[in-house]
Amino acid sequence: MRNLEVLVVIPFQKMPKVLNWKVTTTNNVDAAIEKIQTSAFKVLAIHNSIDELEKIRGKKLAYLLDSDLVVVEFENANELDRKVNETYWKSKKYSSNLVYHDNSFGLELNDFIKFK
Repeated sequence: MRNLEVLVVIPFQKMPKVLNWKVTTTNNVDAAIEKIQTSAFKVLAIHNSIDELEKIRGKKLAYLLDSDLVVVEFENANELDRKVNETYWKSKKYSSNLVYHDNSFGLELNDFIKFK
């Protein structure tokens, strides 16, 4: 089973924890972009104290490098844990693309039920 990995951009030396996730930290957006190029992260979390222009630049470059990457902003450790889990699992990028068949009617259930 593959580990879920989150890249956290945080300006302090504090090591945040996210339940059931492998956490990698960096202190600036440039280092985060370099790490995104070399590793497969599911979520990029940026602390609110990072400069607004840096956040925008980081979000745009992260999306260009990996369009499946989910980007969140957070204020504290509790909010980080909650936002990473909620945003990732609710994102369309993790939705199931399975087609279920009802053999007795020969119909595709995806035509009638939309899984979200």
